[in-house]
Formats: sequence, structure tokens, C-alpha cells
Amino acid sequence: MDVSLETRSIGVASGLRARRMSVWGAALHTTLLLAVAQLACGDDAPVLVLASISSGDGHTCGVAPDARAYCWGYNAFGQVGSSSVDPARAVPIAVPGAVAFTLADAGGLHSCGVSTGGIAYCWGNNAQGQLGDLTLTDHAAPAVVSGSLVFVSISAGLRHTCGVATGGAAYCWGSNDVGQLGDGTAQTRATPTPVVDVLSFTSISSGDAHTCGITTGGTAYCWGSNGDGQLGDGGAALGRTRPNAVSGGLAFAAITAGGSHTCGITTGGGTYCWGRNGDGQLGTGTAVGATTPVPVLGGLALASVSAGYTHTCGVGADSVAYCWGANDFGQLGDGTTGLRSLPMAVSGGFRFATVSAGEVHTCAVRAGGIAVCWGANGNGQLGNGTAARSVEPVPVRPRSGS
Repeated sequence: MDVSLETRSIGVASGLRARRMSVWGAALHTTLLLAVAQLACGDDAPVLVLASISSGDGHTCGVAPDARAYCWGYNAFGQVGSSSVDPARAVPIAVPGAVAFTLADAGGLHSCGVSTGGIAYCWGNNAQGQLGDLTLTDHAAPAVVSGSLVFVSISAGLRHTCGVATGGAAYCWGSNDVGQLGDGTAQTRATPTPVVDVLSFTSISSGDAHTCGITTGGTAYCWGSNGDGQLGDGGAALGRTRPNAVSGGLAFAAITAGGSHTCGITTGGGTYCWGRNGDGQLGTGTAVGATTPVPVLGGLALASVSAGYTHTCGVGADSVAYCWGANDFGQLGDGTTGLRSLPMAVSGGFRFATVSAGEVHTCAVRAGGIAVCWGANGNGQLGNGTAARSVEPVPVRPRSGS
């Protein structure tokens, strides 16, 4: 890809973030929290119990044990799925409709989910066709992704979406200016388009302007923007329009695409990252980027990892959550706002089931299902009924305090 395409992608992404930040501090709308439990600290205020959670750029989504999807945070394009458009929702609301979801994923200005029957739905901003419904029309409630495909997973990026269908075929749709759809072109698509080269994928992850996936043999492939080496192929090309194998011959069990970096866990339990590292998001103890996988230092055995915009988080085999990278809004959850280039344990001594790093906030599900978030909260993305940021985990609930 040429430099002009790379520059245009970065400019659009920066413009979206500037627009989101301009609404921080806007009036927040409160709705009834439907799923409740008792806090371990003894407070009888209701909290949200989730089976999974996903942090987007300014909003968050998750799925409860009863298969209902909930979202909260920035909602100017309907990405919370409330059937309305308003500045922000500071507490979770159930996504309307009778759809039972297996997962819900929060992207840039849109969200997507997969039903128990494998049907994909998306809602929110659709300026680049990232909702996949053959239109460029925004939707404030779930819209069925076209094509009658049956999906096992879905991943919402900044302005594009990808998913893995039954049988392992990968499909992508939305913005494609730097090849992030992997169809061999730079043409925007408003409907699912097959990723070329007939690879069979077990998982896929959409970042800001690049995408990565793992094949059934454990080989990691990435495509799209590569200005910071986030494709991990060691090459100098600014972008790839079709899948390119990650260098090093490592076999991966998990992979996650972030802003301009990527991380993965090998089948042997090692954690590696590559790409941009100006904020220490690769976890190498330095600010030096890498165009091929480098090991995250600290000797941690991670069970899962999640790459955000400029920070990364993971859950260890010991169920402790760790984060590293940018921390100006407290998104590392260690009680400070200081940058960390090595993994640091999240404060509170909690045990975690999963963690998801967003743009400038992070959310997680504690052991037992209680949802917690930390970091920036100007759009209500922490879901605790306030607009105050937190440098430590706070429960997702209608009102603050524990």
C-alpha cells in the first residue's frame, strides 16, 4: 500500500477520536440495571453480572449468563443499541429485542454480536459499511448482517468488522483503505466479503486498521495497516491487502489486534507482542517497537491477552489481571496514571475470568461474574453511573461507590 493510504487511515482514526473526546462531560442518561448481585464488600447496590465483556473506544458491551446483551457509554451513533441516539449512557442497558447472544463485541463507533443460532448482528455507525447490512445507514438497534452466513465469532474494529463462519472461512466488511478486509483490494465493502487465500481460521481479531487471525494449524496471519510493524512479518510494506504469515514460526493459541500493535499467546504458553511501542504496550521494558514477535517480559503465564489502543492487558494462569502501556487515564488499573512498559498487577487483589482493553479504558469480569471497569469515563464507559475516571477497578452498576 502507498503512503497516502496509510496517512489517510491515520487521519480518519484521529478525527473519530477527537470527535468522541469532544463529548466527554456531556449530560449522561441513566437507565435501569436489570442483572444484579451482591458486592463482595457488602454494599447492597446492584451490580452487573456478565459471562463476557468487550471494551470499545468509548463504550462497552457484554453478555449476561442469560444470553442478554448489555452496552453502555458513548452512544452518539447508536452503538449502545438502545434504539435511540444520545450523547452517552452511564449505566448498562439491555440491547432491545429477543435475540439471545453468545457474544457481543464493542468496536470504534459500532458494536456487533453473534446469536445462539450463529446469526451476526451489528449496530451503531455505518459510514464505512461496518454493520454489513448492504447499506451505509446507521442503526441504533441490532441489524442482521447480510449474507445468511452462520458465524462462530465476530470482532468489531475501528471502522471494519470481521468474523469466522462455521467451517473456518473468515469474512470481513467495512473500511478497507489499507487492506484490513484481506480481500486483496482496498475497496470498502458493505457486506461480508471472504478473506482471500482459502485459509481455515479458528479465531480473528479486528484492530484499528489491521486484522489478525489464527488458522487451524496455529499459524498467525495479519493484514491491513503495517506502518508500525503491527502485521509482524518483518517487512517494510506500509500495508498488506491479503493475509501474510507472522514471522518466527510460532504456533499461536490466541491473538489480539489493537491500535497499532498486536499480541498473542503461543500454544506453549508464551506471550508475544509486536508493532508500535511508544507507550510500552509491547511489555518489553522499553519504548522500542518491533516488526516481529518479541516476548513480553516478567515471566508471566497468561491465559488470555487483550490489546487496546496504546495499552495491553491479560489474565494470568493465577487469575490475576495484569496491564501495561499507556496509563494517562488510569487504564492500567494499578492505582496510578504512570506509564508502564512491563506488566503490572491490577489493584484490588481480585481474581478475574477475563479482561478487555479498550481505547483509554479497560473492563473485566471477576471470578463469580461481577463486571468491573477502570480508566477514562467521560462517556460513561465504566458503567457506574458517573463520568469520573477511576485508576482502580469499580463495579459496573447504576451508582458509584463500594
